[in-house]
Formats: sequence, structure tokens, C-alpha cells
Amino acid sequence: MSKIIEPNKVSDFLDKSHKFGLKEFQSVNLKNKDLKKILIIKWGGMGDIILATGIMHDIYKSFPKSKIHLNTLPQWKHLFNSDPRFEKIWGTKKAQKIGSLKHFYQWLKLIKCENYDLIIDLQTNDRTRIYLSILRMIKFTPFYLVGNHPVFPYSIYPKKNINLEHPFQILQRTINTIGLESKTIYPKLFITKEEENLALSILQKNNLEKGNYAVFICGSNQNGRQKRWGAQNFVKLSKLIRSSLNLKIILIGGPDDISEC
Repeated sequence: MSKIIEPNKVSDFLDKSHKFGLKEFQSVNLKNKDLKKILIIKWGGMGDIILATGIMHDIYKSFPKSKIHLNTLPQWKHLFNSDPRFEKIWGTKKAQKIGSLKHFYQWLKLIKCENYDLIIDLQTNDRTRIYLSILRMIKFTPFYLVGNHPVFPYSIYPKKNINLEHPFQILQRTINTIGLESKTIYPKLFITKEEENLALSILQKNNLEKGNYAVFICGSNQNGRQKRWGAQNFVKLSKLIRSSLNLKIILIGGPDDISEC
């Protein structure tokens, strides 16, 4: 059995209406379409993937009879091992660098084999657009191909191209485009009992109790160093949190975050 984990509070920054209504961006309404198989594409860092899980949940709830697949990077597949929303989670091997001919060839083979009715691209960069553009030129794309911006190769895109500030708002706009409401404004992940017990043991080992600590992820991957907020800013924020809220500060991350931490 898997357990769903949700945060206790929702950030006020992620406004449920994202200042605009559903009709602001809706181009078509696919909610009542008979879509047998749907692909969601979301690459990027772990934070990007987790942020998008709320949007993925809204897609899942909107198409209860559809089989939904997720194409993500191999290192994030384990996040969805116990997730009942997806029939299949796939990504090519780590050794196959994104953008390489080998990576694209393997990706193309899987897309062709699955024969999707709808592809929803939740990326905001050119990597997936290039892949999907080639896919469309060789006529392997489905009739419904949804993207964030009104550019080739997407067949469906937002009715209005309003400049949005937060990545989550861009994700909201993407599903609004096909008539889906953004109701889940926080991450939704499913974990096993073993994973829950492991997390609890880590908390106990470090004398951490619910409500007495704050978590900082100070770094980013090596390719996104310019996105880093800076160690000194985290120092100032930690002092403010400790003095005003009396919380312990916990630093977490991967190998690329060690120097910043």
C-alpha cells in the first residue's frame, strides 16, 4: 500500500486562481474526449518534478478512464514507484545524454510504439520542443499536442500568451488550455510504508520533531549554478528564522549542493 503525502499548509504565493481564470487561456475542452492513452512529459530537476505533481494530479482526475504515462528523467522514476496515477513511467538510460542522437532515437522508438492520443508537454524550454518538432515533421505526433507557448510543433496552446512569473503558473496555464482546472496547488506524492519508516528514522536519528525545523536546499545542479540564491543569503535567512521562530535549520541536497551547503 502507498500513502499520499501532502504539505500541511499551502504557500500564499501559489494563488489558486493565478490571477487569471480558466477561460483566459482555454483553447479547447478535452475533458469529455475519449482519450485512451495520454503522455505527460516533464524533465528537469527534482524540484521541478515535485512542483509539477499537483498539475499531474489534476490531469489524472480529469481523465479517469485514460491510461496515463509519464516521461521523465531516469533518476526521478523512483519518485513514482508507488504512484497509482501512472500506468507507466519511462525515461532513457542515464548514459544517454539528452540531445544526443542515441537519446532521441530511443525516445522516438518509445513514442512511436505507444501511439498516444494526447501529449502534454510540461516543459518550458526548447529541448522537448526540438524533439516534438522532429516528431511532428515525420508525422508521429498525435492530433492533440499541448504546449506552453504558441509555437511549432504544438497543435494546442494557450489562447492568450500572458507573461507569467512563476513556473507553477505556467503549468496551470498549460492545462487550462485544454479545459482543465488547476485545483491541486501543492505537490502530491505517494510513498510506501518502508519509505515512510525510513524518513521517520532519519528524523529520530537527528532529534527532529514535527514543527521544530526548517529545510534549506541551498544549491542546484552544476548546469544551473546561476539559479543559486547564494550561501550568504541562506545564512541571513537562517538567522532570521532561528531568532523569530526558534527553528532548527536542516541542509539537504545532492552531490552538486555540497559546496554551497
